Amino acid sequence: MHLDMTQYPPRVIVSIIILLIFFLHGYTVLLTAKKLPTSRCDAAHLSSSVSWWSAAANLKKIGCKQAVVTDKITGPSMIGGHQYHFMYGTFLMHLRHQEKAKMLEIGLGCGMDYGAGASANLWRNLLPNVELWEAEIDQSCLLLHAYSLREKGVNTLHGDQSDLKTLHRWLERSGGEFDAIIDDGSHRNSDLMNTFDALWPSIKPGGVYFMEDLQVGRATDVYKPGENYEDTKGTRVVSDVMQSWIEQKLIAHPPLKLYRGGAVQNKNGSYEIDYGSWENTESNHRSVMLRKQHPIPLDVAFIFCQAEACAVGKEPRRNHNLDECGNAEQSSGKELE
Repeated sequence: MHLDMTQYPPRVIVSIIILLIFFLHGYTVLLTAKKLPTSRCDAAHLSSSVSWWSAAANLKKIGCKQAVVTDKITGPSMIGGHQYHFMYGTFLMHLRHQEKAKMLEIGLGCGMDYGAGASANLWRNLLPNVELWEAEIDQSCLLLHAYSLREKGVNTLHGDQSDLKTLHRWLERSGGEFDAIIDDGSHRNSDLMNTFDALWPSIKPGGVYFMEDLQVGRATDVYKPGENYEDTKGTRVVSDVMQSWIEQKLIAHPPLKLYRGGAVQNKNGSYEIDYGSWENTESNHRSVMLRKQHPIPLDVAFIFCQAEACAVGKEPRRNHNLDECGNAEQSSGKELE
């Protein structure tokens, strides 16, 4: 059938064209709406040109395929979860195809409403080649899930992280030498920092140490002493420690003498100190005080913090390829005569 448009007035033809455009536009919007995310986990299907987010989205996509989804990836916290796939996507995805990698997670999730082992299953699916260890304080829960975990190649450790002897026993049994450690245990400041002190030496050069749920770090509850996450009386709140460490990585102290923004270096390789470059301000006094209170370990390479969590990276092993920059010349600073 042939439709002769010449038999219609021009105004009618224009109206028909406009109606067709609106119809096609509405149909396109309807199709697009059907593809939009319908749950927190569906957000993993959204694409992005930013590489870190691509890794985070891939991690979340893997986690959301599980029968039970860990709250590590269902955030933000205002809707009952976290967005830890940001840091884990950034720092763990490279272990996915790495041979002989090793990871420890403290906290099997025995107190979670959705049950224990959700994050262990995520790590097993995400990192099939990793030697995985899970530590848990609840022995009955650990025994209940020990067989299923063992079937998946997950090793288990029992004990209270607040006990230094327990931490040493974990290292002895597991052999230490971890590429990554995740502290998702008690969340108390004292436990977080004492555990870090004990286990940080067991992180391999180039490895990363994660601390979760730091948003409760200033919380106390006089009616529930067991939930007093701030148990250091302000002396070692993890947030304070991390902020001090970031300050120490950003700005050297004692203050260095600067020339055109670069540190002035002597011929023997040492750097010129200039205390007078720091003004007498409350901010500078606080910086010095916190450095003395929370000295950063010498082998910390970086501190990455996101909502509710931080990751501490260890300096990699030094080698010729890493240190040498053959084409570079001294581009800042001034050598003293």
